[in-house]
Amino acid sequence: MAEIRYVSSANGYLAESPGNSIHHRKSRRLLLGSRLHVDEEAEADGWVPARTVSDGQGVARQGFVDIELISEKQQLKVFYTDVGQGDATLIEAEGAVVIIDGGPNRGFHEVLIDRWNTARRADVEAGLPAREQLTINALIISHFDKDHYYGLTRVIEDSRFKFDTVYHNGLPR
Repeated sequence: MAEIRYVSSANGYLAESPGNSIHHRKSRRLLLGSRLHVDEEAEADGWVPARTVSDGQGVARQGFVDIELISEKQQLKVFYTDVGQGDATLIEAEGAVVIIDGGPNRGFHEVLIDRWNTARRADVEAGLPAREQLTINALIISHFDKDHYYGLTRVIEDSRFKFDTVYHNGLPR
């Protein structure tokens, strides 16, 4: 049965066959924190069959990973998003999601929609129901200059996102 695991090393990779090196022509490097579906019951010589979450085009990569390079716990992932002038940061770790600022436009909303869709695909591929909402555990607005907060207005109005706590410096303009 497939279990959810996460790449726990910057040296993580998906090998075509157990024991292939990272330099093998068909090996694919995996990002630290990437979610994998693995079959630990089929472990052989320290390698387990693994599959990535499918991308937006429905393509999932399959192969083998070194069991020493995966973890049951999600690794810290930080996404600094290009939103033009201003800032927008998405932080994910251990199932928690934190947003710091949202930039000046709709760009960050689109990034979050992509993350929500990825989470839904991952849920379905793990045999779980697709989540209806993505919970944002903390939304932090560093200050109320338009290039830091305005991109969040669309996110806050979107029912696909639920917010636990909103933090700000208390000085809106």
